[in-house]
Amino acid sequence: MIDLGISDKVKVDLIPMEKNKVMLRIVNLADLYDGDNESDYRQIDTNAIAESLWLAANPSDSSDDFECKITEMSMTGNMPLKEMEERRLKWKSVDDDKT
Repeated sequence: MIDLGISDKVKVDLIPMEKNKVMLRIVNLADLYDGDNESDYRQIDTNAIAESLWLAANPSDSSDDFECKITEMSMTGNMPLKEMEERRLKWKSVDDDKT
């Protein structure tokens, strides 16, 4: 998992949603106030995680048959992040246009 970007400071939860659909929750457990006081930013290869899950469930198939769609969701997981940002309230005040 380390080659996918997941270290011991990352929590990964797999939640089955329906047939051929899984929610992958990735939580960064690193804290600036615990340990070495340096933040640890990593890129996580979600496509590689999905492919490894698929190969584990389908050992007789080749990775050429693998196909997936990954959608980044809101923190609660109830809507796509893009939709959440579009629907978010944009508070305007009287001095928003001033610098």
